[in-house]
Amino acid sequence: MFRMESNSTVSLNDQVLIPGGTFWFGSQTDYKGKIAPAKSKDGAAPRKKATVRSFMMDVDCVTTEQFQEFIESTKYKTEAELYRWSFVVETQVSEAIRKEVDGPDGIGRVKNAKHWMAVVDASWKRPYGHDSDADDYLNYPVIHVSYNDAVEYCAWTGRRLPTEKEWEYAARGGRINETYPWGNNYEPNRMNIWDHDKFPEKPKQLLDGYLGIAPVRTYEPNDYGLYNMLGNVWEWVKGGDDKQRIQRGGSFIDSFDGRYNHAVMVSTRHVNSGDSSASNTGFRCASDNVPLDQDDEF
Repeated sequence: MFRMESNSTVSLNDQVLIPGGTFWFGSQTDYKGKIAPAKSKDGAAPRKKATVRSFMMDVDCVTTEQFQEFIESTKYKTEAELYRWSFVVETQVSEAIRKEVDGPDGIGRVKNAKHWMAVVDASWKRPYGHDSDADDYLNYPVIHVSYNDAVEYCAWTGRRLPTEKEWEYAARGGRINETYPWGNNYEPNRMNIWDHDKFPEKPKQLLDGYLGIAPVRTYEPNDYGLYNMLGNVWEWVKGGDDKQRIQRGGSFIDSFDGRYNHAVMVSTRHVNSGDSSASNTGFRCASDNVPLDQDDEF
């Protein structure tokens, strides 16, 4: 594994204390004041009791600017850079890139999900192909990072990926048995998802303000002070194995009811191989540097 001590001059993400506790972990939606059975479209297993100890959590996803300093300091190569291609949603690429992908020398599209294009040279520094530039997205979540890349960045900062249970507990913001970080009612301007009539056609109006990813801190934080825990980009969490690593939270191509891709809620879950990357995948870090006076009584 690659390791080098951080000498960061770009500020790392602020972290907030997530006080430990016990909660219902897994798929749950509120229906007329009662907890409904698990919804398969959120990708999660039926709910069960889980306990987490106190920990610290990044308030934002790691940004392109922060990740860029890691690269410049360590000379690390992401897996997308080594493979020399990554997946990009077709609504994000230029017409020139689209023609290259679909042309005789292009890698092509995912057979059963044509909106996913295999774009040559797509990576964190050229997020939508060779005619795009990371400098235009410095305050956005870094994308095209694999699970393995995320682990390396977190280690460089002296932090780690959150576990799956920590991530969901934090996403809930201290609320019990509620569908979203703010409550049980869907509110279209609280997260960046696909809230349009047809997918993947470009809509005439953007209800949440963004067709692709949004900058960090675009929407209101939850009660713990964490931004964009749902939608925008999937977030890698610790767990699984190399064939099936875990992502949480959904992304800008998912929908509130699962009509398109996953249903986005605090329980939303997905798995992917540890070396995979895409234009809707990022991460945030956690740590165990809790205040000395924080005592978990359980």
